[in-house]
Amino acid sequence: MNTHRVRIFACLSCILMLIVCAESLDLHAKPKYRMLYNTDGTDIMGNFYYGCRPASVMDVQSYIDRIADSPVTTVLVCTGALSPYVRSKYDRAFGDGEDARLIARLKARPEDSAQTAMMKMYKINFKFLSDQGTDIVKIAVDRAKEKGKEAFITVRMNDLHFTDTAEYFPSTKSEFWLTHPEYWMGDHPGWHAAGGFNFAHTAVRQHKLDLIKEECERYNIDGIELDFMRFFELFPFERGREYADVMTAWMKEIRRSVDQIARRKKTKILLSVRIPPRLELCMDKGLDVKQWLKHHLIDFITVGPHWICDPNLPVAKFKRELGDPAIPLYATIDDGQFQPREPRSNGMYRGVAAHYYDQGADGLYLFNFFFTEKEQERLAEIRKSGEGFYVTIKEPALLRELSSLHSLEKKNKFYSLSDGSQETSYRHETPFPIFVSAWEEYEVALNIPENVSKHKPDLVTLFLRGTKDSKFRVKLNGVFIDAAGGHLADVYKRKAHLLPEDDVYVFTIPYKLLNCGSNDFHIRSMQPVPFFMKRIEVAVNYGSVQECGFF
Repeated sequence: MNTHRVRIFACLSCILMLIVCAESLDLHAKPKYRMLYNTDGTDIMGNFYYGCRPASVMDVQSYIDRIADSPVTTVLVCTGALSPYVRSKYDRAFGDGEDARLIARLKARPEDSAQTAMMKMYKINFKFLSDQGTDIVKIAVDRAKEKGKEAFITVRMNDLHFTDTAEYFPSTKSEFWLTHPEYWMGDHPGWHAAGGFNFAHTAVRQHKLDLIKEECERYNIDGIELDFMRFFELFPFERGREYADVMTAWMKEIRRSVDQIARRKKTKILLSVRIPPRLELCMDKGLDVKQWLKHHLIDFITVGPHWICDPNLPVAKFKRELGDPAIPLYATIDDGQFQPREPRSNGMYRGVAAHYYDQGADGLYLFNFFFTEKEQERLAEIRKSGEGFYVTIKEPALLRELSSLHSLEKKNKFYSLSDGSQETSYRHETPFPIFVSAWEEYEVALNIPENVSKHKPDLVTLFLRGTKDSKFRVKLNGVFIDAAGGHLADVYKRKAHLLPEDDVYVFTIPYKLLNCGSNDFHIRSMQPVPFFMKRIEVAVNYGSVQECGFF
């Protein structure tokens, strides 16, 4: 009898422990799949959708309403650049007038420009909302929650947009930054990097932590993202590894502070980070991500480059480097396909998304996925006329297509590799540009996750950009493919930013040659002089753009 009671008691104890453990684990648990949508903040403050007219509360809400019926699960609202977009106890707000004390520290005012007009609009809208006792972050976060979305704030860890005293615009300058030049990076290569904060200083980390805690207290959020990719400079040049332990200790402090605030508010606040998909690079910059995982400091990771998208982002490789962590991993589709501000088309978005999902990403993170009223009107005209083919205008409906590999089936796509364009710290996964020696053969691998045995495409076309008048042949997966009509380069708009010394070469790919996954292209020089090969792109055409989407 006693033995029986002991067994019953043991079983009840185990059940109770399981319940407690489940509740403890649930503290930060969320479904793995997410589609994350980053609202830049300045697009709302400048009211770009409506042509920069003075913003109303309803205008700000509409930035969330446009994605309310999309697969977006999580809205991330940026809370500041060099200074916060809201009133703070710890710094002067972005757009909050022109303080005479600060103006004296800046260089002479430049001539009026479009940027000056934009800064004025920031100030007008900031004051209008502030006078009503609100701000863009509160309105956007509350609206996201009303629409059933997760609401995060995203904190730019070292924004460099305005860290240059030669750029006047006093309303953009942080008072903490201007009054403490001793905390600037100093001698550091890169755009505005010399004026970036040096996180080796305790005061810099404390200032950033104070802002994070204030925003967690203030807003009804589900989580906070630490965006290390805006911008990925934190410590003196090539000294990041010296500070890895310092950053890990600081991450513990952030985690502890966020959890304490969450307990006081009787809610959950997740903590995520956006970092590059390379552990070595993270360590070079002082971020020991494996230690963060070991100490359960973060709830999910987003990987990506800064500014220029890497269409071959090594998601699967990074997951393996991390030891296939149990927490979710998402991948960023940033703006700019090749050169900075070279727009990405609808077909390019689909190709990048398909690659990310195929590589094991648990979802997508959209950065700078802006809409404007004029563009949406233009898109409606294109659809009505039926003359559209290649379109770079973004729209909420495209988000539905990007939600999974399944939703991307039988949709027109572009697959590509980066052409080697570089931005802050991160080198893309690409062999381009390739210097092709005389008579030599070069291999290029391109991931194309299309099951052509299940869905037959109408046309598959290879576009190669390289030195004009070059002579070469191309094999795909061991089989030579034939040149196609050069007019297709114009139809598919493959000559954007084409240099005078370059040309675009077009080949037809028999669809049966395509592997669902990695495809090997061999470029064989057929001439006695070397040349450059700069881009590779594959268009998979499943049919009319009305049914299968614009390229």
